[in-house]
Amino acid sequence: MKELYSVPPRRGTNSLKWDLSRQPDVLPLWVADMDFTAPPAVLDALQQRVSHGVFGYTIPGESLFTAFEQWMYTRHGIDAPPAELMYVPGVMPMLRLALRLLVPAGGRVVVPEPVYYPFFSAVRDNDLELVAVPLTPDPGQRWEFDFDALELALQGADVLLLCSPQNPVGRVWTSGELSRVLGLADAAGVTVLADEIHQDILFPGSRFCSVWQVADEQGLGDLDERMISVTAPSKTFNIPGLPCGIARIRSAALRRRLSRALERRSLELPNLLALTAAEAAYREGGPWLDQVLAVIRENYTTLQGWATARGVRCARQDGTYVVWLDFRDSGLYWQRPGFARRLRKACGVWLSDGEDFTTLPGHLDADQAPVAFGRGFLRCNVATSPAILQDALDRIAAVLEATATEV
Repeated sequence: MKELYSVPPRRGTNSLKWDLSRQPDVLPLWVADMDFTAPPAVLDALQQRVSHGVFGYTIPGESLFTAFEQWMYTRHGIDAPPAELMYVPGVMPMLRLALRLLVPAGGRVVVPEPVYYPFFSAVRDNDLELVAVPLTPDPGQRWEFDFDALELALQGADVLLLCSPQNPVGRVWTSGELSRVLGLADAAGVTVLADEIHQDILFPGSRFCSVWQVADEQGLGDLDERMISVTAPSKTFNIPGLPCGIARIRSAALRRRLSRALERRSLELPNLLALTAAEAAYREGGPWLDQVLAVIRENYTTLQGWATARGVRCARQDGTYVVWLDFRDSGLYWQRPGFARRLRKACGVWLSDGEDFTTLPGHLDADQAPVAFGRGFLRCNVATSPAILQDALDRIAAVLEATATEV
């Protein structure tokens, strides 16, 4: 595990994470990719495939789906029959396509928030109505569903767009919570689209429950015809630059319909190296992931202690490597828009702005204008070396100690 405590330099590699900023010394803890080298099994498989020397058009073979099936059963105890699986170019491309294909213009899409912000554009770009429902923190900063608000929002809706595990608040929804959510969706007759991409990033004591597993346990057979889950190896094994997703769709008719839609958009053929990396990761990436999870957990504990000592509320998380931080009682001036940008300018640490993850108003300011629900929150990616994280925290601490400075 020692090699995970030092990460390769990424500046100058056309990295979205490291090269997008014009600040030469910025520490980017925003976008959700890790700084760790990919699993050795993935690197070996890629090198072997490259040495073959031919890079022709490629089809997704059964070997990918059997590797995924084995991964899901050995890692989570979940059955994922290959007959129900299909290749997709990524989680968000598939969710966007499903919204366009399955929801009539002007249809209503329910989205619990705060949530991964591309959900919002996926809804709006398809000319659909976004119906946001707030998640709420308990006194221990563990975020939960507001089931009454969710039930009300689902009445007359077309789709529930679910993030499970949840980004950015780090919840790995329990079987009981998902049972209630899916029960409400079933009763309302809505389609369920579930983003399960963070399924493998779990803290000790957490258990990932797929929407399919929960629906089967609860006897919600009607959802067989109107539920889609999508995942990918990109977050788990740090290969987002090699996009390859897997959708699980029980309805054969729905699977065929979405396959034809991919073909019409020339999206049905995977990248050869992405397919190679995905299969190798699912077959042999487990030991590497175990080591990575230990570093992520260590970094989360460091961040949690740092936050508590400085009046920053840290979400009590079950998993993922993005951490939801509430700076509203930290002494920093967060009330104006652009909090993350000003903090980056002040200390060279790039965190994601909480406003991006919300659409609902939180409260009214002194002028009675609505303040965004996520203002004053920041999201921090802790999938990096402990040294980089500590440097970032030291920089932010210096700004916190100079509270007279407006950021």
